[in-house]
Amino acid sequence: MGIGILVAVISLVQAPWHLMVILFCVGWLITPLQASVSTLVQTEVEDQVRGRTGAALNTVVTGAQVASMALAGVAAAMMSVRGVFVVSGAIAVFAGLATAALFRGVSLVAAPEPVPQPAEA
Repeated sequence: MGIGILVAVISLVQAPWHLMVILFCVGWLITPLQASVSTLVQTEVEDQVRGRTGAALNTVVTGAQVASMALAGVAAAMMSVRGVFVVSGAIAVFAGLATAALFRGVSLVAAPEPVPQPAEA
């Protein structure tokens, strides 16, 4: 949710250094998010499908980035650029709240690794 708030705050930027400070703060929030997603994929996905899962995740993220760039241009033509940042921030905050609500009470338990049995002689 913090990322969404910071994206919305970009609409208030009056000088380049304001943007630098905001993007620095976004970096502080994005880094642990990306590390957490990678950790969850590596610990919660079975070995046999981990590569396909990572590829699917990468496809979704890359597709969302491309789509957001295209839609941001269209949205900026329909409203102000500042309005696009406010709407984008609101969407990110809503997505964070929805995710928190959907995953409340869900516990993640990694599948146990098979224990190798000693060979009988």
